[in-house]
Amino acid sequence: MITPDAIISEMVKLRESGQETEQETTGRNTGTDFPIDVLPYKMQRIVREARATIGFPEDYLAPSLLVAVATAIGNTMMVEHIPGWKENAILFLALVGRPGACKSHPLSYAMHPLIDHDSEMAAQFEKEMRQYLDTLNIPAKKRAEQGLDPNPREPERKRFIISDITPEAVLRIHSQNKRGLCLVSDEFSGWFKNFNRYNNGSESEFWMSVFSNKFAMADRKSSASGIFIRRPFICVCGTIQPEILWELASNSRSSNGFLERILFVIPVNQDMGKWNKERRLPTFPMTEEWKAVLQKLMSHSTEVDANGDFVPRMLGFTQEAI
Repeated sequence: MITPDAIISEMVKLRESGQETEQETTGRNTGTDFPIDVLPYKMQRIVREARATIGFPEDYLAPSLLVAVATAIGNTMMVEHIPGWKENAILFLALVGRPGACKSHPLSYAMHPLIDHDSEMAAQFEKEMRQYLDTLNIPAKKRAEQGLDPNPREPERKRFIISDITPEAVLRIHSQNKRGLCLVSDEFSGWFKNFNRYNNGSESEFWMSVFSNKFAMADRKSSASGIFIRRPFICVCGTIQPEILWELASNSRSSNGFLERILFVIPVNQDMGKWNKERRLPTFPMTEEWKAVLQKLMSHSTEVDANGDFVPRMLGFTQEAI
């Protein structure tokens, strides 16, 4: 097993050497270290077509698609490897690369259907909030006469994507979106650099607990009310430059298990590909197909218990997978 410290050490060696071997330069902009074949067929097609048509590195796009899929699944499903050993789809993803290595665009592409969903939900929320406030302005007696709800409930904004917020805010939003969330930080360093900026707590431990899908609570005085999340589901993804990896390992994060929870994507070849004016158009509507993949997952429903918590559908492994 490659440890996070070993990953960081190798990246520093690569940066300091400034050299590439003949083997590393062979097949530039064509090869990939990511096992594309393990993906479902539709995702394989999208990854390869995006590489051929718009130049997205497969090593960055494929993991980005995975974290988007994980977010869409959320708390609706889990897998059980052996009886009693259950795993969720939570991913903490860091796309590591030099400036200009084309990290951000593949991540944005993967998240776009979720962002579109959140945009639609935001517009719906604003409409419902206006209606809610208009109803509150009507005296309770007149509400009943007009057939309106005498005690209207404040609407909740449904979403998948969050960014740059405190654990208390995360849990407040999560309490209204128990299916699951994804914290998208284009600059991954912005996530961990802001740990404890508003308090003296330990956000590393908070995110480690979230990754383990353990219950979470907010009991601080700053909270409007006590919040209890039985099964938190929050993915984290972003991009980071090799030079900043050392900062990620500071403040005991290299020894408390925090780094082990992050999936580091570090392609060997990180040179920017040359612009190809003759790059062909897609042979199929890959953007629409990707949106359809996520919409199918987002529309999947599962049982909800009396407390409004999702009861995940349990998936087993086939004999070949074991």
